[in-house]
Amino acid sequence: MPIQTLQPLRVPWQIAASNDALCLMVQGQAEARVIFVALLGYESLAQDMQAGLVPYASAAYLGMAAKQAAFHQVEVSFQAVIAARAMPLQAAGVAGFAGFDKPAYDCSALASVSTDDKSPNVRAYDFKKYWNDNRRCPDPGAYIVANSEWLASSAANTASSRHYLFLGQHVVVEVLAAGLDWLLQKPVLYHR
Repeated sequence: MPIQTLQPLRVPWQIAASNDALCLMVQGQAEARVIFVALLGYESLAQDMQAGLVPYASAAYLGMAAKQAAFHQVEVSFQAVIAARAMPLQAAGVAGFAGFDKPAYDCSALASVSTDDKSPNVRAYDFKKYWNDNRRCPDPGAYIVANSEWLASSAANTASSRHYLFLGQHVVVEVLAAGLDWLLQKPVLYHR
């Protein structure tokens, strides 16, 4: 089987590095949601929110505090869920899950915004510049897994389903589903 490939979701947010955990909620057999705190990073975000280009849960959140808040809660809803799981990043010994090992994936689909020989400050600047220029985060911590072993081994119709992967600081959430939608929720004004 070809190597599994991480393809970033095309979103204007990045799962906050300080997220202690992602919240996975499964409702019924075919519904699942993931809720987390995300960093909104590009400069024209306020205009995009006003223009309706960024899906927002409530117009009440479009006040000045929301426009100036760097962090917002994000809710991702999945359609036609086949399976969902959440595991600690280091889940060695858990049946059916060996833990998440990013180097084991092909990450060539992630935007390479700068080389390792540059200083951390230059790499951070290049990352932010890419985010601003493209209005999407180069590595949001949320991915589609192409050539998914889990999807291939499931009884699912692999032609109409995808393997989604979300990385928090301590947990990985994975969902096999036909698609997803996301909404920005309330701003998080005091995020650590």
